[in-house]
Amino acid sequence: PRSDCTPLEVAVPAPTPPVGSFLTLGGVVLCKVRAGSDHVVETYELPDGRSLSYEQAEGFFSNPSYSACVFTIGWLCECVKMLPRERRGALLELYCGNGNHTAALAPYFGRVVGVEVHPRLVNAATRNVARNRAANAALARELAGGESADDAVCAVEVLAVPSAKFCGRALATKGQSLGSRAGGGGAEPFETILVDPPRSGLDHKTR
Repeated sequence: PRSDCTPLEVAVPAPTPPVGSFLTLGGVVLCKVRAGSDHVVETYELPDGRSLSYEQAEGFFSNPSYSACVFTIGWLCECVKMLPRERRGALLELYCGNGNHTAALAPYFGRVVGVEVHPRLVNAATRNVARNRAANAALARELAGGESADDAVCAVEVLAVPSAKFCGRALATKGQSLGSRAGGGGAEPFETILVDPPRSGLDHKTR
């Protein structure tokens, strides 16, 4: 701040502060300055050879450790690979966030539904699935022995709905409501469910 500023004035120095920086005066936050994009794009090199890129929205949780994130995604993929294909069914991921796991696991299933309460993360997850379509299609073709992998990659949907509401509806309809999800690809049951809850834990209906 300049010496001639009043307590409510702040001179912004050049260059403009980066996205998400705070202007303070006497230890008090006056305002938050946003410049440029409200997200970053990170690329993870996975053990299976894929290079996946993710939009990480500013202000929302993302794993700050590159190695831990790569290890977690790789571990989940290895766990799924141990399941016989005929026993995997469709994948339901609750609290899916920006689709960090959703996009990575898509090639291993014919149908994937992610559930997330925040619209901004739903949009990021949808873009992340699309962003990694080519890499996932190549792996899906490899897993399918060279056959077409369009269905395995296309049947991914991310829903903007609280997990409790989604699970409550599923319980109330005895699973009938799940049949219309993911582009109407309804018959395949959710045999695989992935849950990575927030720090507050699982809500009662999700449990």
